[in-house]
Amino acid sequence: MSQMGSIDTMNADNIISVQTKLFGLIAEHAQTNRLFVLTNRLIKNRQSNAMIIPMNIREDDFYFTLSNMKKSHVNGAYIAAEYQESAVELLEKSDTLVKLAQRCDFVLREGETLEGFYLLPLAIKAYIQTLGASKIAIVGSNGLAKALAYVLDDCELSFYDPQIEAIMQMATDLGKELDINRIDHDMKNDFSSFDLLIDTDDLDLYHEATLFPKTALKPFLEHSESGWMGYEALLEPLSTLLFENYIKD
Repeated sequence: MSQMGSIDTMNADNIISVQTKLFGLIAEHAQTNRLFVLTNRLIKNRQSNAMIIPMNIREDDFYFTLSNMKKSHVNGAYIAAEYQESAVELLEKSDTLVKLAQRCDFVLREGETLEGFYLLPLAIKAYIQTLGASKIAIVGSNGLAKALAYVLDDCELSFYDPQIEAIMQMATDLGKELDINRIDHDMKNDFSSFDLLIDTDDLDLYHEATLFPKTALKPFLEHSESGWMGYEALLEPLSTLLFENYIKD
């Protein structure tokens, strides 16, 4: 069930009217996810009549919550990582990145239908642009890795995975050539020539002495740690994507 608590970042003069565009942030622990804070701040600064509300949803209640959004007054919802794969099967429509990755992190309600989007790869692309990075190593062959191969077409990409066959299959699915490399716990890899290393699945394949670039990103890492940037580094581009594409009047 949804549990609505007080939201420290919302001022006392906030008013929700019948014209207010309401959005949710669905997560097991939604109020610890700062994305709704940054998005509401952007909404206020741009004086839009909208609001995004954190919704603490248990795993057992996720399907019920998202299915019932079709008949609600909520215009859409951001979906946290733990529910992004489950969300796909509840969609009537989905964008190219959802189809590629089989993950959905934003749902938009149109009448009584749900359309799904996958914004994380686009947020990572925006983050990369702020770094000025162009030579990028990507570890993993999962849905996010495939989506990044699709959206980062203007970057020099190298892919690493314990099973090179998985990257070969990804190349086949995308219909494009990829730079394929093997990585595993017992291997030393030199990433120092890259501008950025992205571990798409927190694979933890770095037991041997591995040389890292200046910037390394684990998108699903809750906070930055041990030289890695995490999800928090993507909050600003994510909130901008949400507002500019789906929330603003």
